[in-house]
Amino acid sequence: MNYEEKTSKPIFGIPANFAEETLVIRSKDAITQLILPITVNGLFQFPQTVKLAFSGSAKMGVDYETREATFVLYPNTISPIVTSHSTLLGVYNSRDFSTPKTIQIRLVEAEEGEIANGQEFDYYRGEKIVLNDTYTLTVTE
Repeated sequence: MNYEEKTSKPIFGIPANFAEETLVIRSKDAITQLILPITVNGLFQFPQTVKLAFSGSAKMGVDYETREATFVLYPNTISPIVTSHSTLLGVYNSRDFSTPKTIQIRLVEAEEGEIANGQEFDYYRGEKIVLNDTYTLTVTE
């Protein structure tokens, strides 16, 4: 008999309990930073790049800035579920957010893995975690 090892691909997502949040602009003379948690379910040996897409009523380069539309997670060889936090974008506080605007961040592609679409995983001691592909941020003042 020939046994072939089959390893499932890691699944990348944004924890559902991060939920939709409102970023409140409190100062007009700085940039408010958003730190986004991207979570992976699965083990991998090499850095993984996840591509992101941005949309919503807020405009990139006008209302907010981002380094790039990619996020790199470093090798995950110990625990099946790991979260990496990165400063993803900065919102310009000098803009008018008296009418709330949204920024939708969507994970669109993972280098050697898959993108989550609402799956539930065992997290720790009976706790569950749900991973989604999209996070919507509301910005107001």
